[in-house]
Order: sequence, then C-alpha cells, then structure tokens
Amino acid sequence: MGDIYEEHFQTVFKYLYSLTYDKELSEELTQETFYQALKTYANFRGESKVSVWLCQIAKRLWYKEYSRRNHHTMNSLDELSDQLPGKENVENAALASSARRPALTRSVGSRARTFGTATHIATD
Repeated sequence: MGDIYEEHFQTVFKYLYSLTYDKELSEELTQETFYQALKTYANFRGESKVSVWLCQIAKRLWYKEYSRRNHHTMNSLDELSDQLPGKENVENAALASSARRPALTRSVGSRARTFGTATHIATD
C-alpha cells in the first residue's frame, strides 16, 4: 500500500482540491481516502485503475463532508430563524416602512435625477 500512496497521493490530492478549493481540507480528505482504501483493499477487484478507485473513495468522502457541512449550516439557519421576530412584529415593521415610503421615494428620486447620467456604461 505504501507504493500506491506514493504513486497516487498527488492525483488524489489534486482531485480533492478541485472539489474543495481548500488545501487543509484536501489534505485531510486525502489522508482519509488512503485510510479507507487500506481498510477495503481486499475488496478492490481491479476492474478500474487504482487512481480511479481512489478518486471514487475521495469523492464519497467529499460528498459526506459536504453534506455534513450543509446540514450544519441548515441547523444554524433553523436556530437563527428561531431568533427572528414573529409574524406580528414583521407586519408591524412593514406598516411602519410603508408609512415612511413617500419620504424615501422623494429622497431616492432626487438622487436618481442628480446621478441619472452616470448610469450609462460604454460597451466599446
């Protein structure tokens, strides 16, 4: 397995880096890939190149990590939504906002006229 590690480390690392764009994570997943390969080497049937087999392991590990991170993000968003104001507070904020809308429109409108010519962008 040492020869396989030496021969395919860079290939697996570069593949993972192309997925993660994170050097440290790619190194960690590369190590985990070879660990998993060592554990399952007896099951490798040789129907593909060793590099393809290793990259398949790497891809599964990346997907697992990606899912774990996204699940954590979703949990964080759920926790954040618990801290948001209730529906009645949002409706009150919307009413207050609509009451200020005419003054805001006048203010933005005057600025838009002042800077209206600056919106043209030359494409030549």
